[in-house]
Amino acid sequence: MSIRLEKIKSEFWDYQATVSEDGIIAKILRVIERPPSIRIDLLTDDEHETLNTYETIGFFKPGIYPKIALAWLRSANPREMRVVSTKPEVDIAWHKVGQAQLWYSTMSKVCVLWECLAFGDMKPRVKEFWEWMLKYCESLGMEKIYTHDRDPAYDDNYKIFLESLGFELVRERTMHWVRERTMSALEKYDYRGCGNCPLRGLSEEIQYGACVKEYHVDLRVKVTRPILWEVAWTGRSALVFKVGDVVEVEGVAKDGILYCCSGESTLHPGVKDYIDLNAIEILDAGSNPAL
Repeated sequence: MSIRLEKIKSEFWDYQATVSEDGIIAKILRVIERPPSIRIDLLTDDEHETLNTYETIGFFKPGIYPKIALAWLRSANPREMRVVSTKPEVDIAWHKVGQAQLWYSTMSKVCVLWECLAFGDMKPRVKEFWEWMLKYCESLGMEKIYTHDRDPAYDDNYKIFLESLGFELVRERTMHWVRERTMSALEKYDYRGCGNCPLRGLSEEIQYGACVKEYHVDLRVKVTRPILWEVAWTGRSALVFKVGDVVEVEGVAKDGILYCCSGESTLHPGVKDYIDLNAIEILDAGSNPAL
């Protein structure tokens, strides 16, 4: 799942993102700072010292209300006044229906999901908020997500609830969720040629093609829409992959982002080039220890 953060103008919040198709959004306040002064006992000392970012997340649900403006119409008789309504309008109000807090490290890729709650009539859907938070943490590149195995806001089945999400007990009162080593959840970069790729700016040593060796991944993908490549010297394009094709490709990926991939055409054997990332679905990443 690719989670898109939108920078917003707000006195409190920094970003927002879509949570569900029925209009629930997450608003995020991000603070870059040193590890918390109060020791987080879910982590080892080394893990705790790497924490450098805190976020509080509010989940909001839209409510649509009719808005009618009223005006007093004074009559000739000062004792008689009539109410005149103008054309009704629609107003949208955002109601907070849940919240979450997390600490994480952009260096060690360790995260503490301190809480994740739903309020009021959204409580039955609290698992959706947890699932979204796990995907959000994964989109940040987190590889381990720690949380307590009990919470006063939940009932005695809380540990079973966490296990249903993929958490497991690792220490006393401490559970963690480990990111799966696949590429299926990676964000796809908007590839616009090697010259515009941000990987080339990471080091002066990285030249054209060197990233393929340093950040190489093997993928199996499914084509979701027809792919055409330009035929040299003709100004025309030819169909090289059809919808439904399953292809073994080579890619370049780093820190949760797939930057590009290339493969051999299923319709023209021997012809190989870069593939539009928006036209494929990643099925399997095979064995990629670098991920």
